[in-house]
Amino acid sequence: MSTRTAKAGWYADSTSTTGGERYWDGAKWTDQRRDAPPPPPPPSNRGKWIALGAIALVLLIAAGILVAGLVKNTAASSDTFDVKGTLTLNDASGFTDDGAGNCQGKDGYSDISTGAQVSIKDSAGKVVAVGSLGESITADGSCSFDFRVDNVPGGNKIYAVEVTHRGDVNFSRDEAGAVSLTLGNN
Repeated sequence: MSTRTAKAGWYADSTSTTGGERYWDGAKWTDQRRDAPPPPPPPSNRGKWIALGAIALVLLIAAGILVAGLVKNTAASSDTFDVKGTLTLNDASGFTDDGAGNCQGKDGYSDISTGAQVSIKDSAGKVVAVGSLGESITADGSCSFDFRVDNVPGGNKIYAVEVTHRGDVNFSRDEAGAVSLTLGNN
């Protein structure tokens, strides 16, 4: 014969049709009965909603910052201008003429030709736009190239133009429509 060793407490009543409980006093069942306690509430989703709300807030702030940056960049990019100018090579021994009126540099000026890089730098010396020398023309003992560099960002008073590695020549934004560069002796 075995004896019960369960602790005193409320246990499911096997004789109840409603799922009630009966009290065990540690030695025997008593006549005390009660309805079953209500089931525990479902787990709360409050933490999930707080986390989702926090994530949504962070994404909303990030989107606002992104939009503000795009608006600022759009405004800045609308403040652009074009630089137009001419590079003239005056040293007749420093260029060749193809007989059709086109020319290109030679010897110490061999880097001067159609397609050579033209860089525009801001006042801090940072390259902000790049273009190239255009078609050439030979006239009056010199070789000239037109150039144009589009979409130079505004915001500086002084800029610099450099053709290949020839060094910077400063100009103001007001002078950007007619920058004149010269190499060689007149």
